Amino acid sequence: MVKKNITGRKMDTNLLEYTVICSPLRDFFIKRVNLPLMKVLLLIGKRIPEVTKENTRYEGTHVLIDIFDRVMGYTDVRRTMLKSAFKVFLMKIEIDNFYRDAFLLFIEETIKEILAGNFPARRDEAPNHFWNNKTPKGGKYSIISILQDKKAMENLLGDGWKLKEKDNGITN
Repeated sequence: MVKKNITGRKMDTNLLEYTVICSPLRDFFIKRVNLPLMKVLLLIGKRIPEVTKENTRYEGTHVLIDIFDRVMGYTDVRRTMLKSAFKVFLMKIEIDNFYRDAFLLFIEETIKEILAGNFPARRDEAPNHFWNNKTPKGGKYSIISILQDKKAMENLLGDGWKLKEKDNGITN
């Protein structure tokens, strides 16, 4: 069944999005699911130590810290929530090999789907009000689109790129 949401956009009532955002259960999801989740993450985020390159040793954590800092430069809203969730996430992959391996497997599977052309790029239009004007363009300019386009990949990498070889975790 298709209904219009409050903005007038048609939505399939069988979709999760409709159930969470537009259905009579909307208030339940906001008050009993989203709000408590946000409160717990904020509370935990305040109680665990900062996750820095100085107090971590896993290389992937260091890379993720840099990525998170770049992403935070693209938005001025919900920063405390994002930071708390990210601290919890980083702490788990830094100290627990199971979660680290599960995350790396998730990344590998995501990359496979991107390269197979099954994962969509971000929208081409301007970002919504949550993102500032420093946010990189989506659509054909996004890295996902570039990875799915052989010619764009060649332009991105150039002729002189080569695979990094590692020996015991040390880049040659």
